[in-house]
Amino acid sequence: MIVAGVSGGLDSVGLLWYLLGGDEPVHVHHVSMRTVKTWRGQAEDAAMKRIVPWMRENRGDFTYSESVYRPGQDAGGYDVTIVSRHIGRYCKVNGLVPTAYCRGGALHDTFLPGIEKRRKVARQEWRRWWPKGKAPPIRFPLSQMGRADIWNMLPEELRVMTTSCRRPVVGEGVWTACGECQPCREMKADSVPWERVVAA
Repeated sequence: MIVAGVSGGLDSVGLLWYLLGGDEPVHVHHVSMRTVKTWRGQAEDAAMKRIVPWMRENRGDFTYSESVYRPGQDAGGYDVTIVSRHIGRYCKVNGLVPTAYCRGGALHDTFLPGIEKRRKVARQEWRRWWPKGKAPPIRFPLSQMGRADIWNMLPEELRVMTTSCRRPVVGEGVWTACGECQPCREMKADSVPWERVVAA
């Protein structure tokens, strides 16, 4: 079984779409990122509530779990570190031994300052939860794809459910992409539609 971290963003939803096209069973874990002064976690949660049933109906079944990250109640770090910690902990506590741990990691990630350090720390965090030599390999199946490639790979009905914005604006029962955070700017640069409206 492959375990995948899925946030509800374009990259990780593309990852899940890709993995469900393979032969190996998939377990999805979603970490609700209740970051301070943003609605990011709530918007991602709302997106996942639509994405999970749609994927099961249209792409294939998978098992699913979730946890919540709250600053001050849990150790911090980069997003990739927090997600790796939560998934590693979940697998250890529940006796889930995957053959691989997969993350989005699209082509654009290679240009982020300090990305290799972040990935190194994430690997260390994951291995904390396993005896030496037992941790599954961490894979980035979409590492050769850019955001435009992922966007074009997904069915339109699915891709518009995603939310990659880090600072979504809330109003009238919906979360709207801000257009100014790093993922929004990257999507604009890649000519990928960044406007998303996620129902609460």
